[in-house]
Amino acid sequence: MAEYTDEQIQQLIEDEKVKWEEEILKPIQEQIPKKPTEEEIANKQKENELFQREKNIILREHGLGEFSEYFHVEKIEDMDSAIQKFQNILKSKKIENSFVPDDHKSTDEYSSFQKKGNVQGMIQNKISKLFQ
Repeated sequence: MAEYTDEQIQQLIEDEKVKWEEEILKPIQEQIPKKPTEEEIANKQKENELFQREKNIILREHGLGEFSEYFHVEKIEDMDSAIQKFQNILKSKKIENSFVPDDHKSTDEYSSFQKKGNVQGMIQNKISKLFQ
């Protein structure tokens, strides 16, 4: 049986501890998500504020400032395609909702005399058609 001195025992313990930390503890610690620092949180908030401002400016440039809450994009580069899609939707709705007359008839002389209540003009118009 081998006898170890206190120093050798302490050295063996230290070596095993380092080995355990490197092989087992370190990989486990790397998998645990790190909590962001207050500085990182503040930077993220400033970044979000700047993104929102830039998004609002771009929307105002295109005349869509009041619709900013409906644009959810991850990058500013995606704004152009989102704006284009939205404007196409607005154009189609504008065309669908525009005024379309139901009974659009061209007005002839007889109808205009009838609207005015001019009986003599109505009779003249009918008689003139007989002698054409």
